[in-house]
Amino acid sequence: MKPLVLLPMIVLALIATALPAGAELIPLVTIDPKADDPGLRSVFSIAFDGDRVFLGVQTGASTGTYECNIMVYDESGRLLKIFPAVSWPGNQPAGTIIPDGLAMNGSNVMALDNNLIITYGDGGSVLARRSIAKLDTASLVPRTGQFYSYNTTVSVASDGEYIYVYRADNGRIQKISGDNVLVAEYPFSPVSGALALRGNEVWITEQEMASKTVVLSSDLRVIRELKPGANNLALYDDKILTSSYRDLTVRDTDFKVIATTNPLPANCYIHRMAACDGKVAIVGYNMTRVGGRIVNDHKVYLYDLTQLAPRGNPVPSPVPSPFSLKASPDIEWDARYGGSGDQIVLALIETEDGYVMAGYSGQQGYLLKVFENRTLAWETTADKYAGTHIMSVTQAPDGSYIAAGYANPAGQEEFDAYLAKIGDDGKVIWETVYGASGDERFYDVLPVPGGGYVAVGYLKPPGSKDSRLYLVRTDAGGNVTSSKTYEEGTSGSAMVPAGDGGVVITGNKKNMIYLLQVDREGGVVREKSYQALATSPSCAGNDIIRTADGGYAIAGTMMAPASGQTYTVNVDAVLLKADADGNLEWGRAFDFLYVNGNSGNSGNALRQTEDGGFVMTGYSFHRDTSGSKVGVYSKHLMFVIKTDENGILQWRKYVGDDDLTEGWDLEVTSDGGYLIAGTRGDGRDTDAYLVKLEQGPLSPAASPVASASPAPGTVTPVPDPAGASGCCPAVILPLLIVGVLVLANRNNGNR
Repeated sequence: MKPLVLLPMIVLALIATALPAGAELIPLVTIDPKADDPGLRSVFSIAFDGDRVFLGVQTGASTGTYECNIMVYDESGRLLKIFPAVSWPGNQPAGTIIPDGLAMNGSNVMALDNNLIITYGDGGSVLARRSIAKLDTASLVPRTGQFYSYNTTVSVASDGEYIYVYRADNGRIQKISGDNVLVAEYPFSPVSGALALRGNEVWITEQEMASKTVVLSSDLRVIRELKPGANNLALYDDKILTSSYRDLTVRDTDFKVIATTNPLPANCYIHRMAACDGKVAIVGYNMTRVGGRIVNDHKVYLYDLTQLAPRGNPVPSPVPSPFSLKASPDIEWDARYGGSGDQIVLALIETEDGYVMAGYSGQQGYLLKVFENRTLAWETTADKYAGTHIMSVTQAPDGSYIAAGYANPAGQEEFDAYLAKIGDDGKVIWETVYGASGDERFYDVLPVPGGGYVAVGYLKPPGSKDSRLYLVRTDAGGNVTSSKTYEEGTSGSAMVPAGDGGVVITGNKKNMIYLLQVDREGGVVREKSYQALATSPSCAGNDIIRTADGGYAIAGTMMAPASGQTYTVNVDAVLLKADADGNLEWGRAFDFLYVNGNSGNSGNALRQTEDGGFVMTGYSFHRDTSGSKVGVYSKHLMFVIKTDENGILQWRKYVGDDDLTEGWDLEVTSDGGYLIAGTRGDGRDTDAYLVKLEQGPLSPAASPVASASPAPGTVTPVPDPAGASGCCPAVILPLLIVGVLVLANRNNGNR
């Protein structure tokens, strides 16, 4: 034999003897949950505290009426109890969840179902209920256009203060505080995977798409990436335990294999696993065909891991600090304007020497200008038409102001769209209305290149229940040059220039948040709609801005379905971010104050801040509202929130005491502060209200990423030596033969 062939064979044989040999694991106990529940259909999840095994199951296969339970066994395999996986105390069993994930939280067990995390005490009592979809900043990232999703949440863990969730619906890893605030988020992979806490590290893995394992810090920043990925991941003292299909593997923290085996019977695969105190509980399954249909057969196997690798020292977990938002900025000043009666302000713009606000007072349009020192420059009403409501104001190139809204000159239930021009001295130059029969309203207006204006709103034909988005272009005198209506069931609330003479509009499309881009002639360039919740009765975009990266951010509202057990009114403020093509990048829902179990929030206006984050204002139900029934016209409390560039809440502030306060528009001032315009009332009269907040905390500047050597476990390509022409064919064949023999020998040793 040639020396060139002999040498690699010898080397490979030596390497093979050093590889971790597979050990045959003998189960300490085998649990057959179907023997205890003949109607068992599936085992979704497992948790294990060293003494008890918890199984999240679906049953009812024998009756066709499915419900979900949690089965509890001791380590000898004896059934201790079965209790329904209810979502509320007293739900039996109609309110059961699907426990897609289970995890221990101290001596209690947590169950996950889509957007819910339920903590159960002894006997199945509901100790705590968290709705991931009801976070102050819930993750709303879509896979197919929805940004509230009901797909599976697959893995969860708790350090006693925070809950860490791996959501398969959007591939996000989320850290959630004890008071249900999203603290941090890391985008990973939208497939089933696993998550485990190791000291102050968060380990995540998946095998199907990214096929990698990532180690994160407790604030979800990447420490390193490792190969390969796995289907399941758990801790074995100071080591890592992974599984992939049939293989159970013990690894060191660099992900090098210490030992591996195929512990389950033939044709049985590892579905889920949980480890504690040197033991691992594995849900194994195989699929058989019975009477033309596939039947899943699940059993649980409890193993002593010391048969596979020696124990080590468990990694201690530091006590986490309780979460608190950053301190909100102080009010620098505030001022109220108006006389007798009600003055409602809905729009604000900043000028060279002050601010202009617009809205309505009684049945008249209302505008006022204040100087930077807050003194009143002028105040005027637009009263040519009865029932005038000004919804938006913008500054024209000549320094005057264009107001848009609607009026009711005929005194009927239906309105006409409305535009007015007001001089810088506050005198009304002209007012005009648009529309024939039907209901027409404008909600925003912009100047267009070359002169003239474009206004957007909706038109509802006579007798129609559905509106159509209504876009009108005028010349500088307000004369219509073109008008266009769009698909039935649409409306426009706000817009920004598109850069080509067109505009990008947000609003509502068939109860979904709507984004529509049109060119200068009104032709559709692109349109997107975002459904906040699959079962949401309604949601809409209220404001839109162009972001620094060329994309868009939208503020709006969404209504979640009511549950008679907790609330009758449930409306959240929404903030979402889309790229330049309208593809949704992320979305957040904000659900603040509850009154008698009801919540009502509206995101009315937003701006981007210098750190790339966002500030949004609106209103929430007033915390001091009393009475058993809370409606949409109840007292409101102004909120202002600041998020980072990913929509993670940084601070929030409520403005108002025992009166009504609402935030309707805002600007970021030249000194970095925030100016919010809205309404404030004392129970008798309602005034125009302007409040200035200091800048407050910003996001820290991103640190530059230092170049580093490849993370442990990654493969670094090695270039061929100069002049090399590839591997000699005489070497390839013996390498393959020896490799096959080694693998065959290892597999035989597993049985």
